[in-house]
Amino acid sequence: MAAVILSNTRVMPTSYNKTIMSNLSLHRIGDGAGTNQATVIQKDYKFGHTAVNDWVIYEGAGPGPVFARGQGSHILAGNSISTIMITFEDPRYKGSSLALMGNILDNGQWAIVGGTGLFKYATGFIDLVPVQQSSPKNISNITIEVCNPNY
Repeated sequence: MAAVILSNTRVMPTSYNKTIMSNLSLHRIGDGAGTNQATVIQKDYKFGHTAVNDWVIYEGAGPGPVFARGQGSHILAGNSISTIMITFEDPRYKGSSLALMGNILDNGQWAIVGGTGLFKYATGFIDLVPVQQSSPKNISNITIEVCNPNY
């Protein structure tokens, strides 16, 4: 019987970074000036309805310098299932991203299921609290809480 030797194995981390980003606002605009969300398959908000987004996230109420963007898609399949990448434009986190999954919610949480750069191997969540819900513009306050290992 041959022995199996694993090379290039990683030691599990013994400590983690926890980053909390609060006082952020997510701006979703479905029509008109500054549109950052578009329907690509129209099903009258029934099964199969699909949209893509390039939402803007500001530090504070905005508008101002863009902190990050929420880029991805959502498909109505029972609930609205979303896959979103948060790509940071703020110099403190530029070059890093967070991968999210969850339902499109006006009030609730999205799961952080991965990340890159400063947030490699990230887990955590994003809290959403609605501030303005008037079609076509919706604004939510968000708090990002992310943990990732030190390697």
